[in-house]
Amino acid sequence: MDETSIMEGKGNNGLALGSSDNDFAPFKVPGGRLWASILEVINAFGFSLPPLIIFQGMSIQHQWFPDDLGGFGDWHFIQSQRGWTSDEIALEWLKKIFIPLTKPAEGQQPRLLVIDGHESHETIDFMWECYPISIHILS
Repeated sequence: MDETSIMEGKGNNGLALGSSDNDFAPFKVPGGRLWASILEVINAFGFSLPPLIIFQGMSIQHQWFPDDLGGFGDWHFIQSQRGWTSDEIALEWLKKIFIPLTKPAEGQQPRLLVIDGHESHETIDFMWECYPISIHILS
């Protein structure tokens, strides 16, 4: 499982400020833009789970979507103030997407969830949800 962020809108001009001496390089981009994040999962067999799209804002707006959502029917959408995942969003993703869609066909077969190391995916609540149903976490 990995989380990636994208900037909403179009733009072809921006300025990166920083130094090659450190890893920090803030970006100055003309105009205000919103961020959205995507939680995505794929397994070794090439099977992928529907993504979770996290929009920045207090609520999801109808005008953000095309009239026909046919190609996005199984996608999940949520919002957060910053457009990033949180402890609560990660736990909701685990309970509503990962656990039900990766449930073993027979008995309690262990599952391995390789995560991206984001602290919201390593909370006690997240790990406690995995432990009793034999989901092993590798960060």
